[in-house]
Amino acid sequence: MNMNCLEVMAQSMRNASVPYGVIDGSDFNFQFINSAFEQLLWGQGMHLGLTQEECTDQLRPIAQRCAETGLEQVHIWGPNHLRIVMVPVFDDGQLLGIQCFAHAGQQVESEHLQ
Repeated sequence: MNMNCLEVMAQSMRNASVPYGVIDGSDFNFQFINSAFEQLLWGQGMHLGLTQEECTDQLRPIAQRCAETGLEQVHIWGPNHLRIVMVPVFDDGQLLGIQCFAHAGQQVESEHLQ
């Protein structure tokens, strides 16, 4: 795995129907989101009256926790119960970034998977 592995993942998921994004491991901003993720996330944000930047700001602490713990993080967000799953990607102990998946309509408690 090298620094381009996240780019390869992003390219492979570009046209996927699964909502997918890649978050930078240093500033916790989205480096990439596919159209399915964009539609789901920004749609939820618009429902909440949030801008894209405000959506990202609300998800940043989850990405930071994912990076700090090195563990998958699952968070239920907003009134439509959007399930956000963040998975850290490491190479030789170095955080390269965070994969982010989203699923709509699953009403469960926020959880932390080990």
